[in-house]
Amino acid sequence: MLATHFKEDFAVIVLALCLGNSLSFATTEPVFETPSSSNDLYALEYKDYVRTLREKIEDIAYKKYDGTDDGTVSLDFEVGSDGNLIQYKANDESTDASQRIVDIGLDSLEEATPFVPFPEAMAKRYSKLMFTIVLDFQFKRKRIK
Repeated sequence: MLATHFKEDFAVIVLALCLGNSLSFATTEPVFETPSSSNDLYALEYKDYVRTLREKIEDIAYKKYDGTDDGTVSLDFEVGSDGNLIQYKANDESTDASQRIVDIGLDSLEEATPFVPFPEAMAKRYSKLMFTIVLDFQFKRKRIK
């Protein structure tokens, strides 16, 4: 069953995509929601949407990466139900990379937008969602296309 918490007509979900953990950066009571049933339409749409976000950002980022240095960039960002980027930042506490690598991550996020609008089941529940994506830049993991 999904646990929901509504505040000011929307809920914020933060998902550490790379690790598969749900997190919250809220200064008030944390909000956690993880789809628990693979049969739930919302759970299926949510997982597909998250995968689409991650793949779009990664494809851009790894094409920009030249392999000259390594690092991990954690990007926190909020997306509106229309697919537009509302706000974003590199999470300094979770990022271990040179400024050049951080810039690649941030630039890739900007270039990836706008994202596709939320699927119907997600849009009915939320006007915006918060996500975290971790990009790992290592020469051996560089994607070549």
